[in-house]
Amino acid sequence: MGFLYQIKEFWRGREIDRLLEYLVYIYIFLLLFQTRYIIWGSPDQDFIQASLYAYDIVFLLIIAVVALSGKLQKMFSVRFRIEIILYMLFLISAFLSLVYFNFLSVYKAFRFLEAVGLFFVISRAKLLDIRKIFIFFIVTVFLNAVVAILQFTTQSSITASKWLGTALHSPEQAGVSAVETFRGRWMRAYGFQPHPNILAGFLSIGQILIWYLYFKYSTSRFRSLFVVASAFLLAALLFTFSRSGILSLAVAFAFYLFWIYFNVSFETIKGFLKKNVFYVFLLAALAGVLVFSTSNLVKTRIMSSERLENISIEQRISGYYNFKEIFISNWYGTGYGMYTYTLALFNPLYPDYSLQPVHNGYMLALSEIGVFGFTLFIVFILYLLYNLKSVRGSVGEKMVLVLALIQILVISVFDHYFWSIPSAFLFFIIILALIHRVYVTNRSSNFN
Repeated sequence: MGFLYQIKEFWRGREIDRLLEYLVYIYIFLLLFQTRYIIWGSPDQDFIQASLYAYDIVFLLIIAVVALSGKLQKMFSVRFRIEIILYMLFLISAFLSLVYFNFLSVYKAFRFLEAVGLFFVISRAKLLDIRKIFIFFIVTVFLNAVVAILQFTTQSSITASKWLGTALHSPEQAGVSAVETFRGRWMRAYGFQPHPNILAGFLSIGQILIWYLYFKYSTSRFRSLFVVASAFLLAALLFTFSRSGILSLAVAFAFYLFWIYFNVSFETIKGFLKKNVFYVFLLAALAGVLVFSTSNLVKTRIMSSERLENISIEQRISGYYNFKEIFISNWYGTGYGMYTYTLALFNPLYPDYSLQPVHNGYMLALSEIGVFGFTLFIVFILYLLYNLKSVRGSVGEKMVLVLALIQILVISVFDHYFWSIPSAFLFFIIILALIHRVYVTNRSSNFN
């Protein structure tokens, strides 16, 4: 009886909250690895495929812990009007999936359900520390950066492994993302991601999170580690040659400078520059050296004048025409994750490599969840930001989360992966959940 009593107390006590906390941190860490088991579909077509990822297993453990602790209903009950919108979005997506009602559509509906569940867990789990979430994300993106730098400098896929979910890449291989000049082809850095642009998105957001932690721990002995991590992430970002990723970082930095201009005194800025001149000089010098040493590749990406760049532009334009065709026929939506499947039905003669989502996250979301669902999603994001504005204090956390969201929104103008790729979409949801968490914790100290 004593043993059973201890088990009962464990599931009801602080220990279960601590277990839930570290399961979430593990989930964050695994999110940037592509370790998976393909349940259905071709391994060569990520968008018409059902896979069980390592982080999915951790998520199931999280739900099991919440259920066994008796907090399931409390965790997922509606307490704020904005949460009703999220449930409505899921119902719309699930209903649209019934249009096809096959294994893939049901899988995609469960993938969206995971996003909803993740939003509630992140925003409500009692002991979660936002700064620890940032640190775990930075650690995993730092590992991606190290691998990316080695990939570019050696021009080889050093991490090809079925356990990591990474493919074999080489500059000469057809389909590999590369920059082509008169001197030959240069493979762009992938890290552990399916495409360099996806890696760039994570790296650019990771850079912003490092800056936040660097300033937050201004007297910590760990600041030098943040400087080193920032340098690695910057180098890896440049080696992806991702225009959208670099642009998103520039926009976030410009937004931050704009905010500083109106909210921080000149004397404070002057004092900061004196204390951090080495950090600023190091990053500026590193960026200058790397851009100069790869100037031919950088020029090619900026001018878009070479053969591969022209092919990429043509594919993007073709994708916009495909979007128009699908949206006109399915203005109510194809269901979350079903755009590429619908594209295959519309164009049965297309080879697998041509079946790509439209390179615009907003268009893709509009085509999948329809006009009504897309409007709800925009209202959902605006509502989150409105609530965040009403929060007093937590200036640093509010700023870094808004900057991360801005980066995602900028990238989504040019790329689709924050909606189409599971890990990127779930990270998008995590940022939204953290914004909601800041508001929820401000409203009530006992929110779980």
